[in-house]
Amino acid sequence: MAVTLVADRSPAGRETPAADYAQDTLTQLPNFEGSVDPHPARVRGSPYRSAQVQGRGRLPRSKAEQLITVAAFYRAGRVTYAVVAFRQRQTPAATLERMLATVRGG
Repeated sequence: MAVTLVADRSPAGRETPAADYAQDTLTQLPNFEGSVDPHPARVRGSPYRSAQVQGRGRLPRSKAEQLITVAAFYRAGRVTYAVVAFRQRQTPAATLERMLATVRGG
């Protein structure tokens, strides 16, 4: 599994609802070719307004299909924390779910 976490304090990060932010981030991944689940879900265990979107596909240098999760954690008017995670099918989803539930900002 590969995971990236960013804090977005730009106007988009301060104003965009979590579900929209997660969906936009996944569909705008550079060179992503694949499918996106159109139904965002809340991140269980998070104290923030949150959403996660699931996708699957390939990036240019990858031969294997990747499962992609983008989660957004929204603190209204302040910041959105975004997590982009790539994993292979054999990595249990529960591993990622536990990690996402621990995301906290300062």
